[in-house]
Amino acid sequence: MIREELLIHEVGVVAPVTDVDEKDAYGDLVEVSFVGPGAAQAVQIRAWVQQVATSETLSSDGDRTNTNYLLITNTPVGVKDQIIWGPDTFTVEGECAPLHDQRGVHHYETTMKRVTG
Repeated sequence: MIREELLIHEVGVVAPVTDVDEKDAYGDLVEVSFVGPGAAQAVQIRAWVQQVATSETLSSDGDRTNTNYLLITNTPVGVKDQIIWGPDTFTVEGECAPLHDQRGVHHYETTMKRVTG
């Protein structure tokens, strides 16, 4: 694992709340919300966050900026989690991948995305 002092950012990880009383057409529990009564609190983890790409979409209904960041951590995050870093909230894009060295898992990486506009 990466030494904690090298993971210089603190981020919050929020998993969606699952409603144990509601199921979809396949019998799976329904994930309802990140906010409101019963919503989970953010779990703080150490990470390295780095911007890797940004793009703009111009349209008649408003301009959008998509910004992707690399998240490196010793703790895997879920594909449906939200990441809170400073005042911003990000979505996780794709699976969190373990990266290995000769001793086993060294750290986890995933891309997170923020859309504004």
